Amino acid sequence: MCGINGDAMEPGKKEGGNCATLNPQSGCRFDSGTSPPLASDNWVQLLNEYQKDFGKWFIDTDNGKHLIFLGLLHAVDDYYFAMSETGGKVILYSCVVSMENNHLLLQEGCDE
Repeated sequence: MCGINGDAMEPGKKEGGNCATLNPQSGCRFDSGTSPPLASDNWVQLLNEYQKDFGKWFIDTDNGKHLIFLGLLHAVDDYYFAMSETGGKVILYSCVVSMENNHLLLQEGCDE
């Protein structure tokens, strides 16, 4: 199992519950060798740009699906726009490109 920085984790036992300990010798690394910083400039920029749209409705112009913008996901490998279909399925779109370039169009007046 890999940890937040790509270091291998080994199951361990700690009083009151399970824990994991780092094992840096195992060679378990993500492609970049590190995880994104918790408050990188890109992350802060994304929050500043898109936080106002959390909870609003969008349409995926590729397939016509109506989606609710749940928020941004800071994953270990990338940042994602987290969208939800009305049936509850969550779809992630990479933040490498904008919402518009992901073919997500804000539905004005549908944010309540």
